[in-house]
Amino acid sequence: MARTGQKRPRKHISKSERKNLRLWAEGARESVLIPHLDGYSAALDGGRLTERKYWKHVCKEFHMRVDWKTLDHEEPVLAEWDPAAPVVTEKLPDDQAVLKAEHVSELNRRIRQWFLYRIRRVRKRRTSTGLDPTKDPYAILLAKLSGITAPPKARQLYQQFMRESYTEKIAPVVAEKRDAYIKALKDGPSQTPEACQRCIKGVGDFMGPILQGVFSYTGLHSTLILGGPMPLYGRQLRTTHVLFGQNKTAKADHWPQWDKPRFAANVQNFKGEYLKTAFGGQGISPMQPEQPL
Repeated sequence: MARTGQKRPRKHISKSERKNLRLWAEGARESVLIPHLDGYSAALDGGRLTERKYWKHVCKEFHMRVDWKTLDHEEPVLAEWDPAAPVVTEKLPDDQAVLKAEHVSELNRRIRQWFLYRIRRVRKRRTSTGLDPTKDPYAILLAKLSGITAPPKARQLYQQFMRESYTEKIAPVVAEKRDAYIKALKDGPSQTPEACQRCIKGVGDFMGPILQGVFSYTGLHSTLILGGPMPLYGRQLRTTHVLFGQNKTAKADHWPQWDKPRFAANVQNFKGEYLKTAFGGQGISPMQPEQPL
């Protein structure tokens, strides 16, 4: 029988008859993951922390829609997805809880591998004969075998400048900045509106790691609320806050995000009323900053 040159269609094997889990997500599970491909690819470009955050978000949606007790070869019935719905902790016997934790962990690993395989496959760079030899890894490898090594990289302009002019130009600038830093430490905090506003702006970066540490050691959520006359708003009474902790809803909201109207009314406005009793009687007059904030 002559060959036609066409490939025979591959016989579809049911999941229950497969000997591996290569296509474990095929079907309904895949319909949950596919919409996140672009988002996961973008998160992958954002670094490890960004990727893990997005991965956890996808896993949370997956487990809320697919019952963990569904066997690998069974087609799950997808539950409705409500990002605002709270995550309900299922009460299970100890042996079942351990089994669930192990299975969920395995599914999370599979989900990540599912994304990484597809994204890397799309991004895979193929070498060709027309490729620039300096960018062809195979050509570079063969060159090393022949004893050919790449020349050292040219220094950046600032590196060359520092190498040639450090003593006469760089060292005085470094010394001047260090002296200014030591003087600032000795003089204490400045009371100018500009300095005050810089400190207010930096409270988040300063307190964030501390509140995170409180959570790590105690498991408690923390909120720091600041309020008073702020230079940025012409010395008007304003509030701002720094917090650490998220709830267990699908959206993983912080406290203010969970119910913005209630937070504004019961926390910010209440704090504002107190601030009027703390600052209102002092006859605060707007301070004119030395330069625009």
